[in-house]
Amino acid sequence: MTDVSVALAEVLQPLRELDSKLEQEETQLQTRLTALRAERRKLTQVLRTLAPPTTPVKQPAKRGSGQAHYYVSEETMRQIRAAVGGLSDEYNAREIATLTGLSQQTVRAALYQLRDQGEVRLTAMKGSGGAAHFKTTGKGQPQVGVPSGNGPERS
Repeated sequence: MTDVSVALAEVLQPLRELDSKLEQEETQLQTRLTALRAERRKLTQVLRTLAPPTTPVKQPAKRGSGQAHYYVSEETMRQIRAAVGGLSDEYNAREIATLTGLSQQTVRAALYQLRDQGEVRLTAMKGSGGAAHFKTTGKGQPQVGVPSGNGPERS
């Protein structure tokens, strides 16, 4: 070999060793990454089981309802029940949204859930956009002045 090729081989040898070492390290890190991803998937499944997401989850529409219903949290449902509980006239989602500060979409979804539970009833579709108007049925509300039967009445 010539002096140039010997000198080139001496320079390339450490570079080839470094390349081999980096390739082994890359393989080890990829294996570790795969293991971490699998572990994270398991943890995510456990978290979903123990603490379901609080964001609205699209529920399948009932056959023939014409509209998809969305999950509304129980806290929001309590707010809607409180808002509509004292109303005796018809109301729509926009009016309840104004009262509660919630979005019309959320209120509309909650009203349809309350309708499905029998707590409100759909009375009319009014206006050019066909706004749904509801009326409270009284189901699920405490009766004022009716004894509960849980002991003596307090005066």
